[in-house]
Amino acid sequence: MFRKKQAKQQPDGVTKQLMDIVGKENVLYLKSDLISYECDGYTMERGMPRARSYS
Repeated sequence: MFRKKQAKQQPDGVTKQLMDIVGKENVLYLKSDLISYECDGYTMERGMPRARSYS
């Protein structure tokens, strides 16, 4: 019913470097944005990526 207020995630050093290379608008780093990249169809092994870039 009520959503907990979440602290805003900050990008780590590697993610910041990636943002410098491809531009901040082309990088996803929030957990809520990356959840769909956690699994590629093989559900036995899952892993959340640190970031996802588009260029």
